[in-house]
Amino acid sequence: MNAQFRAIAQDPRIIPGVHHYCDEWCDYCPITSRCLGFRCTEAFRKQHGRRGSDPTFTSMEEAIAFTRDLSAVEGLRTDEIDALLSNPPANQG
Repeated sequence: MNAQFRAIAQDPRIIPGVHHYCDEWCDYCPITSRCLGFRCTEAFRKQHGRRGSDPTFTSMEEAIAFTRDLSAVEGLRTDEIDALLSNPPANQG
């Protein structure tokens, strides 16, 4: 689990679960600074040296690992992701 994500999640200003209802308009959202998803994305980008024009994730594996880490700090399971990864649509007949 990402220790920096855990520290962010423990910030009492974070609104639990608000990022689950995100419309990805962070520049206009009045609660961006209180959003776990936004703050962890920002931390991830810094950890990986991503600049403003760089994509947040360079691979599907990075995106999945990020999602797992974010879910872990929230105490949520990733059953749906696990199910999709165990039987990707390309393998369905």
